[in-house]
Amino acid sequence: MLDVRPTRPAPRPGRLTALQHAGVYLAYLGLAAVYTWPLVTNLGGLLPPNGDPRLFSWVLLTIFGNLTTRPALLFHGNAFYPFGNTLSFAEPLLVPALVAGPLHAWTGNPVLAYNVTLLLFWALSGWAMYWVAWRVTGSHPAAFLAGMIFTFAPYRIDHYMEFQMEMAFGIPLAIYALVRFLETQRRRYLVGLVAAFWIQAASVWYYAIILSLENLPTPRIRPAYRSATSSSTSTARRRATSRSTTHANF
Repeated sequence: MLDVRPTRPAPRPGRLTALQHAGVYLAYLGLAAVYTWPLVTNLGGLLPPNGDPRLFSWVLLTIFGNLTTRPALLFHGNAFYPFGNTLSFAEPLLVPALVAGPLHAWTGNPVLAYNVTLLLFWALSGWAMYWVAWRVTGSHPAAFLAGMIFTFAPYRIDHYMEFQMEMAFGIPLAIYALVRFLETQRRRYLVGLVAAFWIQAASVWYYAIILSLENLPTPRIRPAYRSATSSSTSTARRRATSRSTTHANF
């Protein structure tokens, strides 16, 4: 017989201060600059020897232009005539476009807009994984290590010219929100899950599909969480965090 007694989640750490959040983000931003060296020495002129940065620069700037001038034609690009909505043939990149578009409008340099956006959102992955791991373990060293593994795994370093591969910030946030919703049944975590999923989907379809597959077993997982003890619930959270770091290998 399963023990169906109500669960009491394990105590949680407090909150990170705004200064701590900023410090974590800047640390991962600095590491991203180191891992992509010498990119930061010429952000306005260097691109990897690959066609994808040019493709994604076009997507970023075109979708931002559409958003500000003709939102009804958001995914309409000037390629593959006579087909419409041709931006949907690649990744949507809507969220990073909100950064790249204004940067391009300000500087007039598409290469600078692309490279700065790449580094900013790559570091955001580290911050997101750090925060989730810290919430689960209460350990800053463990959180930093988890952020390093998730953000700078060899797979992601080797494919940094693939812009969409670095837009993974929503994965740990969505998985954490899912686990907390299963534990507590609180609506705010469900709202957080939906928000993190759709922000990730509006950035990269690829990772949205992975998150969808991750969430398919939810109806079968939920009873297990409701009947688990507080100690096993804490273990389950740690396993979920570990699972989210493995998404860096997809």
